[in-house]
Amino acid sequence: MIGGAVALGIAILYYKFNKRLTLGFSESSGHSPAIVFKPSLIEGETINEEAALRVATILRQLVFHANSAGPTGR
Repeated sequence: MIGGAVALGIAILYYKFNKRLTLGFSESSGHSPAIVFKPSLIEGETINEEAALRVATILRQLVFHANSAGPTGR
């Protein structure tokens, strides 16, 4: 009985800390880089779809700014 409860607890922790949220990009060259968010017990930050959307918006703005600045980056 106790062994089953311990195994269930380990299985729940394994599931919780192995979930991943992937944010992918498609470039015109066909390359598709991705950022993977994974829960962290130490940092305690929760990354959900809303937080990933905020990150995607910031990255999109940075890429747009870099592309509009030209090859020199200015």
